Amino acid sequence: MRGRRADLAAILHEAARDDAEFPFNDSIPALRQDAGGVDVTFHRTSPRRFDLVLGADGLHSAVRGLVFGPEADCVRHLGLYVATLPLGQPATDPDTVLLHNRSGGRWRCTPLGETPRRRFIFRGPAIPDLDRQDTERHRRVVLEAYRDGGYRLAHRPG
Repeated sequence: MRGRRADLAAILHEAARDDAEFPFNDSIPALRQDAGGVDVTFHRTSPRRFDLVLGADGLHSAVRGLVFGPEADCVRHLGLYVATLPLGQPATDPDTVLLHNRSGGRWRCTPLGETPRRRFIFRGPAIPDLDRQDTERHRRVVLEAYRDGGYRLAHRPG
């Protein structure tokens, strides 16, 4: 099943494919912009010049890093954390969103086709050196945030 992001990408690609180039399955190690356009160096294909470059390479975009500098220099903690995890079982009612609220945090269970998700949203101070790829530490942060909330949260290693 395709996700909403893939659906949006397909719509945008269809609308612009006759007027734009979409170099898929490649990455950009260097950009150089001047008043006339952008010179782009690719890992797999030859360099080219474009009028405009749109980086669609994800939340932690390498293209954005090339343009604006290191992500750490562009991020300011706003006191909010969000974690999204698969629920691990089919939605009982695919048309129902279940919300649980408490002071300082809430979670919701959202059916998304065959893959319902549980979203945890809570406030907290910045966590120094929180590695975005350290899923075990993320799990501990969520469990700690909801430890005293009366929720049924189980830690399942692996």
